[in-house]
Amino acid sequence: MTFNLRPFQIPEDYAALSTFYNQLQPGSLTPDDLAAEDKQIPAQSRLFLDVNQQLGGFGRERIVAESTETKAVIGYAQIWRAPWTPPGCLSSLFYVEPEHRGQGVGTALLSHLIQWAKQQQADIVMSELKDWIPHSLAFIAKHDFTVDAHVFELHVDLDTFDAPEMEVMLSSLEQSGITFCTLADLSPIQEQSMEKLYHLYAETLKDNPGHVGELPKLDEWRREAFPQDSCDPELVFIAADGERFIGVTTVFHTDQPSIKYTDYTGVAQDYRGRGIARALKLLSIHAAKKLGARTLSTETEAKNSPMQAVNRNLGYVSGKGHYRIIKRL
Repeated sequence: MTFNLRPFQIPEDYAALSTFYNQLQPGSLTPDDLAAEDKQIPAQSRLFLDVNQQLGGFGRERIVAESTETKAVIGYAQIWRAPWTPPGCLSSLFYVEPEHRGQGVGTALLSHLIQWAKQQQADIVMSELKDWIPHSLAFIAKHDFTVDAHVFELHVDLDTFDAPEMEVMLSSLEQSGITFCTLADLSPIQEQSMEKLYHLYAETLKDNPGHVGELPKLDEWRREAFPQDSCDPELVFIAADGERFIGVTTVFHTDQPSIKYTDYTGVAQDYRGRGIARALKLLSIHAAKKLGARTLSTETEAKNSPMQAVNRNLGYVSGKGHYRIIKRL
């Protein structure tokens, strides 16, 4: 088989790219979704070296591998930098259809990305690698990538879930001055609440081994953290001590009514070890059950021992995941 690399073409390549995304995560992105995403991203790259001679700004490169015989797109690669990416770093992704792996397509795509990164004078290239794709770790090791984190899915069966201690736990915390509410309860002051949640996310994300980089600005973060098509203010649970927000867990709807997804759980460092994360999780689990969900899923990083313990004690079991990989240039 022979192939060539060429620039990604809009809109012709949306269909192939959508197929790739859905092979990795069914129900993820349609061609229309990809087109809508592109409209939000500036077409012109604006990359620069900051005062510390580290790459800043934003920009991207997208290419596909095309069969010279059939003209079918058999692979895709992208490398980019967002304004909130750590200085000097670029993010990337690459994918080759299963039947065309082991024939040099992945190496060609990755080599192009690395060459582009060096031209931009980046220091580090980051990417994600599904942990269930055969031989993936061996492939990235040949190209001098190392594993930086392992994030995997967790699921709890709501049909069999039983935690009768929730009321007792909530009562005990409330007696100590901790209160619980949803974002919907705070609708009259939602703008102030969003700013407080933003600062809570910024504080708690720093201790999450699965997170890298900084939060985007408030408006961009709000769109990402609380997307209108999947986030319900009734499913954003907040713990507070007086006026201070000290814990949060956020549950999203998915395209399957029987499955809900916990997108984020965080507790301020000086309030940890008091059962607040467990209480928030219990509130979210009971709310999901009332909505008819049968499964609640989430993701966690293998090194995040405190959250691992909370999830395991609630009966979550592990599933598929991905490795975060890095290459120093």
